[in-house]
Amino acid sequence: MPNPTPVTVGLDVHARSVRLAAVRADELLEERTLPYDHEAIEKAIGRWPGARACYEAGPTGFGLQRHLAGAGVDCAVVALRHRLPAPWGSNASSGQTMLSFDSGNEA
Repeated sequence: MPNPTPVTVGLDVHARSVRLAAVRADELLEERTLPYDHEAIEKAIGRWPGARACYEAGPTGFGLQRHLAGAGVDCAVVALRHRLPAPWGSNASSGQTMLSFDSGNEA
């Protein structure tokens, strides 16, 4: 019987490589470095049907995100809060470390 707990895949995207870590609940399923190759990364994520992926916003990952979304992989873009501009005049706390701002569903 398949495990109902979803798999989450974190991607650390660089110009020539991508570090992948897949987890289910508290279990590390896989952690490895892949070449920056869209199809190889799609295949690696495809080992876990229905897996959700995310990567930190940056210029090297946008093409990968578009490719994965086009292949049916739910791939969210996240940003470190301290890298987002604070609204003018706000006293926004930096206690929250991650903020999701794009689900990748835009055309």
